Amino acid sequence: MLQGFFVSGDWLHELFLLFELLIEKNTNFLYRNSNFFTMKKIFLLFTLILNINFSFAQTLSDSLIAHYTFDGNANDITGNGNDGTVNGATLTTDRFGNLSAYHFNGSSDYISYHHSSNFQPGTFPITVTAWIKCNSNSFAAVFGNDFTPDAYTGFLMQVNVSGGQGYLSVGYGDGTASATTPAHRRTKFGTSDVNDNQWHFVAMVIRGPADMNIWVDCADDGGNYSGTGGPLGYAGNDGNSGKSDVLAGTYWYGGDIDDIRFYHRELNSSELTTLMQTPSVFFQTSVYLGPDVTLCAGNSVTLSPAGYSSYLWSTGQTTSSITIDSTGTGLGTVNVSLTAAEAHGCEATDNINITFIDCSVENGIENTNAGNEITVYANTASNELLVKGTSLRGCEIEIFNALGQRLMNEKAVEETVALNISNLSSGIFFLRTTSANYIHSLQQFVVSR
Repeated sequence: MLQGFFVSGDWLHELFLLFELLIEKNTNFLYRNSNFFTMKKIFLLFTLILNINFSFAQTLSDSLIAHYTFDGNANDITGNGNDGTVNGATLTTDRFGNLSAYHFNGSSDYISYHHSSNFQPGTFPITVTAWIKCNSNSFAAVFGNDFTPDAYTGFLMQVNVSGGQGYLSVGYGDGTASATTPAHRRTKFGTSDVNDNQWHFVAMVIRGPADMNIWVDCADDGGNYSGTGGPLGYAGNDGNSGKSDVLAGTYWYGGDIDDIRFYHRELNSSELTTLMQTPSVFFQTSVYLGPDVTLCAGNSVTLSPAGYSSYLWSTGQTTSSITIDSTGTGLGTVNVSLTAAEAHGCEATDNINITFIDCSVENGIENTNAGNEITVYANTASNELLVKGTSLRGCEIEIFNALGQRLMNEKAVEETVALNISNLSSGIFFLRTTSANYIHSLQQFVVSR
């Protein structure tokens, strides 16, 4: 199989030229025996070469039945003629603030869609995607391709609202007239509340009566099946967004709808993610574990990024916070990464390097601070480190990094010295005071920018 290979007229023309050349030159490829080299065998060989199973890469326009961008109207931009007629719904801003969505008042607004010959496919699979900002009080139809009062017909995506919360339901009806029981529909109910007056990317993929997917924002929404209806059936009516009428009375969608796409094929998770990020990313998901850190052995650091619905650490833990210490890692550097998901299922990752060092002896610097009264204070307002002590006068003050490299040194002429540390980056440092080869103090301090 040739993957991603597209046949063009030029390619076929070159193939014909190749065969003409082979015949003309009477090469060994087609045998030199003219008696054996018959037109039948030429035709057979040519047929075998052309009988290749080409695989064509699909695009987001393939098998697209209708696409409603709502850029000033409800026309179907595919050219298939499934244009919409707006009944009361008003243009409003979309998720990016552009005037490119429709608002439905929840009591009388809807859009009806003319159905051309391809608008009501009789076979699976199908996919419908949309952006919704729902604030409804009852059943709220996002999209259906065959609106029929008091009957389950065609495909339908709607928000089922109860107690203020609303969950997507997707499915199809068997087309039986005046039949409103579950025995005439196949439905799957989702698990995420989308009736929160926030923008959500939603999708339904239907492959069969018990083979459906509901997609909300960045992830599959799971769900449960209901109904025992027969095969997909239609009544031949126009489709609509904004109203449903299966049970007693008409139910109206309240909120905004944008960018509806209707496909006669299955869109996979990668394609759904691409659509969700078109024309640009709306869900800005990020996680930050902080800058890399260096700690003395025996210390620990707790990583606790808050506000996510799920956590997966490189350690295998799934808690919202973890603590890393040198007991488990030993001396050296350990890299810890996190994949965190927000409530809408979108994931982000980050990692941090944590280094543990032996602070008792660091590159020959010994801690001999045996009761010496030398103290270190930070003056964050002026980016200074204040060093004080009755025995400080005449001492040499040195600052080392975690690798033992000396970064600063200064002679103390008073009992209080202010060191400018504005040039130090984030990390752990050591301050040593010495006189006449005697170490008065070795103290650790941390700079966090």
